[in-house]
Amino acid sequence: MCDSFALHHYIYDIAEPRFADNLAFLSDMLAMTDYLDRPVR
Repeated sequence: MCDSFALHHYIYDIAEPRFADNLAFLSDMLAMTDYLDRPVR
């Protein structure tokens, strides 16, 4: 999943601090931290 988020980070040219903050906030809020390292098909 991290690869997908990194791709969106690159495509939409999101600033690194904002990207990191949003990823941390949303993964915590949605309880996705266990799934971030899993590959996406």
